[in-house]
Amino acid sequence: MSTNNTTSPTPQGEQYPEYPESKKLSAASEYILEILNFLEWAEEHNIILSNRDRSYFSYENATEDLVRAYYGIDKTLLEMERRHMTARLNDTLTSIDGGDAA
Repeated sequence: MSTNNTTSPTPQGEQYPEYPESKKLSAASEYILEILNFLEWAEEHNIILSNRDRSYFSYENATEDLVRAYYGIDKTLLEMERRHMTARLNDTLTSIDGGDAA
């Protein structure tokens, strides 16, 4: 096994050094959960959120997008990063397994 493995875990405190959107999401995850819990509670209590033109934002279709926007997390880039991480993990598992991974 090679000691120069570029897919090895990163040093503690730098969970996603080359994945900026994932890093933002990780840093804000506790806050995001609290905001989403509050918005769900508001929805259950018939508290309606709207923007200036009175467009309605339902919990089901908009809140996660709004919270990501608030924290400056690009949904498309985040998905690209996730796919890249998954591909790297698959490559690593394949190399560990000797190419026999299914």
